[in-house]
Amino acid sequence: MRRYLIYSSLTILFTVSVTLIYLSFYGIKTNSFNDLITDKIKEFNPKLTININDVFLKLNIKENSIDIRTQNAKIFIDKEFIKLSQIDLNLNILNFLNNENSIKKIKISTDKNKIKKITNFINSYKFSIPRLLIFNQINDGNITAEINIIFNEKDTNDYKFDVYAKVRDAKLNILNEYKIDQINLDLNIKDNKYIIKNTTFNNEGINFISKQILIENKKDDYVVEGDLVSKKGLVNPKYFIKFLNYKINFLEDQNILSETKNKFKFKINSKKKIKDFNLSSKINFEEIFFNEKIQNLISLQNGIININYKKDYLEIDIDSGYAFLNKNYQNNKNDKITAKIIKNKDKNFTVKAFVKNENNSINSKELSKYFKNINRFIKDQNLQFGSSNKINFIINEKNKVKNLKIKSKLNLDEILINYDASSIKKILPDYKNSFKLKTNIIEIDYSKNNLKINSSGLYSIDSKYDKFNFNLINNKNTFNLNSKISLDANKVLFEDINYKKKKDLSSTLSFDVSLFENKKIIFEKIKYLENQNSFNLSNLQLTNNYKIVDLDNLKLEYLNSDNRLNNLNILKKDEKFELVGKNFDGKMMVKNLLIGDKKNNFLRRFKNLNNEISINFDRFFVNDNDYLNDLKGNFIIKNNIINSGFINAKLNNKNDFNLNIKTNTKKEKITNLFIENPSPFIQNF
Repeated sequence: MRRYLIYSSLTILFTVSVTLIYLSFYGIKTNSFNDLITDKIKEFNPKLTININDVFLKLNIKENSIDIRTQNAKIFIDKEFIKLSQIDLNLNILNFLNNENSIKKIKISTDKNKIKKITNFINSYKFSIPRLLIFNQINDGNITAEINIIFNEKDTNDYKFDVYAKVRDAKLNILNEYKIDQINLDLNIKDNKYIIKNTTFNNEGINFISKQILIENKKDDYVVEGDLVSKKGLVNPKYFIKFLNYKINFLEDQNILSETKNKFKFKINSKKKIKDFNLSSKINFEEIFFNEKIQNLISLQNGIININYKKDYLEIDIDSGYAFLNKNYQNNKNDKITAKIIKNKDKNFTVKAFVKNENNSINSKELSKYFKNINRFIKDQNLQFGSSNKINFIINEKNKVKNLKIKSKLNLDEILINYDASSIKKILPDYKNSFKLKTNIIEIDYSKNNLKINSSGLYSIDSKYDKFNFNLINNKNTFNLNSKISLDANKVLFEDINYKKKKDLSSTLSFDVSLFENKKIIFEKIKYLENQNSFNLSNLQLTNNYKIVDLDNLKLEYLNSDNRLNNLNILKKDEKFELVGKNFDGKMMVKNLLIGDKKNNFLRRFKNLNNEISINFDRFFVNDNDYLNDLKGNFIIKNNIINSGFINAKLNNKNDFNLNIKTNTKKEKITNLFIENPSPFIQNF
């Protein structure tokens, strides 16, 4: 009996063990759980029905549960259905025997289905809002998915689920604005989060890649955050700013060959509106063209654009080369443009740019687009230059450039200036209405109504070059210019005072001058130096046709063409001019006076002289050999005409010389001249 019990127990144990092993490794086919699966599906939604084929059971000893599997089932929602490749249920044995909630988790794997079928199915669940926002944008494509549903053993209505899906060849129409094709991605839905990975798609002919995009439900909004990389392709500039609500009209509507790296974050509200858009982009481009209303000289080439946008604040950083649009122009491949563009809400665009170049070549006609009337002075010619420039300005909503500020340093190889001025010809006899500048350095500081130009270099009116420099300040309607010019290579002529300088003698001319809106010209000082010769003038006021309005002082010390030493000092005191000198060669003045040459009359240099003039010369030459000494006199000038006056002197230190001029009540001029020995004067007739 005892032996029988032992054998029986061993047989039962062996049978149970074999059964358990068989159930664990192979399982059995049954339809006993079909109703359980159907009921569990209906717990999600009463509209759901399932068409189940054979069900297989396997024992999961480790978890004290039974794994239930069915293959090739179909889930129906009304007339729509989804093909499933497999359904797995994990059944807790003890809970099942105690008639408690026994399903621990359900895993549903689908066959390849049209995405529309899946979205119609998924949108029937209670998590419909985010799916509605996302899935309603889908036009086409296939999807395979794996859905894991994990139940709370104590509460049948409490469960969590994860969705893992692979989307292939999908098409989207996002918010009826962006059509996206050839979409392939991996999707994970978990805890109200949508994690999209390994995405590739095509939009407007451009291929994109994304490592991850996260969509998360936060209160009433859905936050979208991710990265996006575009492969090289042709892109319209408007494409980059569709989300920004800005008009970038300063760019030409011409496709850009580019590739981009982007990080973005934004919210979608219940009305499907995008808000709080943030964007960080890096764009590598080959060429960008500007709107012709801004400029039509250059295009940007082979550059990088970094875009940062947050809360209506846009910042664009550009680091680029450039090329001239005119193929006949030249520039260096290492030339650079960097720029920062800022747009804050409804304010204008602010642009800060830096341009550096070497050995550039353009035609001078380009200057006329930016400087009025410049082609009057600079004729058609090619200009070779290098420069360093800081440029700031704003662009308003009408694409107008405002508040332009420029700081530039320009190295100009050579330029021809055309300027027809008879006044220059009188001083520089070899001047032929033009001069050349070369190795010219120009520093420009420009802002609204203010301009500063500093320049230095070489100039020539024929073949030899001299040095020059000048500083120009334009403040609203006033120009202030100070300059120093070497005249070594030039002839210099001051005919009125019988002064000539030959070529290749060292000499300099320096002056400070102001030009006013009322066309008045004021030379604060003029200084000419050549060896021991010097001409100094202060506060000379001229009209725009170079008539003298006023002057404070003129001081001349020089050897004239006859090698005679001259010194003259004209000083204004209390509306009275004093002419004082030790030696002065005045034969040209005497000659013009005696022959009646009104054209060269000294008083004709004035606009309207009405002053008293006193004269005091130790020696005043009237010709090469004769002179007046101890010359003293006084004149009253009205409207550039001598009204009255006198001169008393000794001719050659021995003969009397007396001149008296009066104007009577009938405005008749009476002149009395007494010369004890008139022969030095008669020879001029």
